[in-house]
Parts: sequence; structure tokens; C-alpha cells
Amino acid sequence: MANFHKTLTLGKGKTLTNEASTKKAELDNCPSVSPYLRGQSKLIFKPDLTLEEVQEIRLLNV
Repeated sequence: MANFHKTLTLGKGKTLTNEASTKKAELDNCPSVSPYLRGQSKLIFKPDLTLEEVQEIRLLNV
């Protein structure tokens, strides 16, 4: 198994480690809950929907 904590030494005293950055993300304006999430969406399809109709609608929405 690989050792993920191993330090690799590069030339001229530079080292490369597998540690994550400790810089904190700037999330001052980030809401705790997205305003775009509104719960479940109920999907309703007509009983006789065909594959051709779905493909046609899909092409119109592109």
C-alpha cells in the first residue's frame, strides 16, 4: 500500500508534501441553505408519452 504521508524532496531545498492547504475559504456571503432549493419537484407525465415526443421536447429545450 502506498504511503500518502511521504515527503518528496525536489532540487534546491524545495519539498512537496501531500498535505491539504490550510487557507480558509472566504464564505462571508454564502447562505447556509441555497435559495434555489425548494424541495421535491413532482414530475407528471402523460400515460401515452412516446420516446419520439421526449426527444422532440429535448431538442426544443437545447
